[in-house]
Amino acid sequence: MTLLTAPLRPLADVIDLTSEAVVALGTLSVGALSLLLASDDDDYPPLHSVERPRS
Repeated sequence: MTLLTAPLRPLADVIDLTSEAVVALGTLSVGALSLLLASDDDDYPPLHSVERPRS
């Protein structure tokens, strides 16, 4: 069975490296988004709720 799966080993390595790269990129993206969301609230005016009249 090893002889049959041997040609697939490089493909498995590429898929493994690709998945690790995707996870690393996702982690960086979440970290960057967290930093953006954690910025000072003084930069933006407070949000106010606006109620529309119902028809």
